[in-house]
Amino acid sequence: MLSGLFLTAALLAPCADPVTPPPSLPDIPIPALPAGQGNAQTPPGTLPPVFGPGTQTPMAPPPRPEGVPPAPGTEMAPSYAIMTEPEAPAKKSLNNPHQGPSYSLWGGVEYSLFFLKNGPSPNVLLQSTPAGGGATNVIGGVNDDFGQANGFRFNAGLWLNDCHTLGLGIGGFMVEQRAVLGAANSDAAGNPTLSRPFTNAVVVQAAQALVSSPGTLSGTFFSRSSSRLSGAEIYLINNLHHDKAMTIDLLLGGTYVDLDESINLTQQTSRIGGVPLSFPGFPNNPAITGITINDHFRTRNQFYGGTMGVRGEYRLGAAFVNLTAKVGLGNNRQTIDIDGSSQATGIGAGAVPGGFLAVTGGNIGRSTSNRFSILSEAGAAIGFQVASFARISVGYNFLYLNNVVRPGSQIDTVINTRLVPTSSNFNSLTGIASPVPTGKQDDFFANSINFGIELQF
Repeated sequence: MLSGLFLTAALLAPCADPVTPPPSLPDIPIPALPAGQGNAQTPPGTLPPVFGPGTQTPMAPPPRPEGVPPAPGTEMAPSYAIMTEPEAPAKKSLNNPHQGPSYSLWGGVEYSLFFLKNGPSPNVLLQSTPAGGGATNVIGGVNDDFGQANGFRFNAGLWLNDCHTLGLGIGGFMVEQRAVLGAANSDAAGNPTLSRPFTNAVVVQAAQALVSSPGTLSGTFFSRSSSRLSGAEIYLINNLHHDKAMTIDLLLGGTYVDLDESINLTQQTSRIGGVPLSFPGFPNNPAITGITINDHFRTRNQFYGGTMGVRGEYRLGAAFVNLTAKVGLGNNRQTIDIDGSSQATGIGAGAVPGGFLAVTGGNIGRSTSNRFSILSEAGAAIGFQVASFARISVGYNFLYLNNVVRPGSQIDTVINTRLVPTSSNFNSLTGIASPVPTGKQDDFFANSINFGIELQF
């Protein structure tokens, strides 16, 4: 409704004041000439028409008493006076004078260097304990730093009316997928000890799940955290002010932002000797030579909302500075996808659902929810008009979105071992069903430095 009124009002707004017609000339009574005072071109008692400025119009002689002949030598030829038609006021051009910017359409592209907010990793996922003791955190417990990410932005638009005060614009951005990798492994003899700390929900106490152990197990552990960001928008532009030095526009439209992230954890453990491994149907079976455990956490945030903003530009010669600020309100569709699997070698058994941090009967599955979210964006740029149709710029942009789900916050390290397929006491559930989906909410922001070129026609 608001955008429809906005569009209608801008289209119906006049581009210039209406043209005022010149005032009409008053009717002036013209006295008749006495008989015989006319000429061949003008009948007696009439005057020639006025053809324009400078036209000579015969004037009637002064009256004399009736019956008195004119005195000799006093006969007067008709006199002539200069009558000038009033000048009409200058008419305004019927062509639109472009109250807004002079160009009709535009398009630009920017290379962007993005810096994404680190991925939360509140739980320690892997520890290393050397022979001398003293465990150190290897993976987890420290937020994932995605570093610098390449990306690009684009924008295009055109004016919809002759005044160039109402326009339509589109824009968007995309960031390459960034990943943070982590890995640790023991030697063939199982040194050092690698373990996955957790809270055992059955006995309610801290515990360790071994990845490697000297003389018993050798193993490796991999982690991969990834993040990908993109967005698009479409908006109406209402030019509020435009002159040689400054332009101010009001923006009203819709925005879509997509944040897709995941964490994958893989454990591979091989038996050296000593304690046998377990698998569903094969508890503590020495025939099992190795196990592989996979845990997968994926979150996706899709924001759909209406946005309003303002942008301004100040020009000084060929240089310019522009500022943009927007705020959006809308729905964030949140999807949490948790999955896990386990597989054993040496017994000919296939993979089964459930890993270690993602288990059947606990948190495995997909859930979708909708939350009200606020999207804020601000940007600034400086640049130069390098040609009548082209300009270059360098700028900064900041984007913030609240109420998002991120994969690291969905990991629950309280585990009921009866739900873990590779646990020696894997069996029917007793106690709480854990781990559980946390559904924890975070916020997210992204910074970018932009280098762009824009063409105007």
